[in-house]
Amino acid sequence: MIEPELGEYLPLLLFAAGAIGFASVGLFVARLLAPRKPNYEKLQPYECGEEAGGNITGTFSVKFYVAALVFILFDAELVFMFPWARIFADAEMQQQTGHAWGRLMFCEMLVFIGLLALGLVWAIVKGYLDWLRPVATSTRVISQVPENIYAAFNKGITEHEKRAKAVNKVS
Repeated sequence: MIEPELGEYLPLLLFAAGAIGFASVGLFVARLLAPRKPNYEKLQPYECGEEAGGNITGTFSVKFYVAALVFILFDAELVFMFPWARIFADAEMQQQTGHAWGRLMFCEMLVFIGLLALGLVWAIVKGYLDWLRPVATSTRVISQVPENIYAAFNKGITEHEKRAKAVNKVS
């Protein structure tokens, strides 16, 4: 058995040290130069394109996880297709094998893509890729407070929000 010399690992060590150093310097410079102006809007919780609301102990829809898995599945498909395309396009190898290698690889890729398509069809049939938003409904509440007081109160809130947004744009 041939023992590798320690010097053979020097380029790998230098590459790893350079990558770690580059990332560390970038994060440090960003920390020094980044503006820090927290305000009420920036400090509010925000996730998945929706403002947070409701009970935090509620259940999450499995659709988020299935959509992520489908994305990873098709991402992995591309990773496997690049080397396949490179070998499939090798004319010299095709001539040496009498195009038998190309036919075999083409059939293998058809089976691979077929299985992925079957998984996509399954996800669609199960409804995991349907993104339906809940419909907001308003309820009518009978109150002793007259409607014009509510309207004046809401108008005051919207004017306050406009002033707050104008102040936030300046700062």
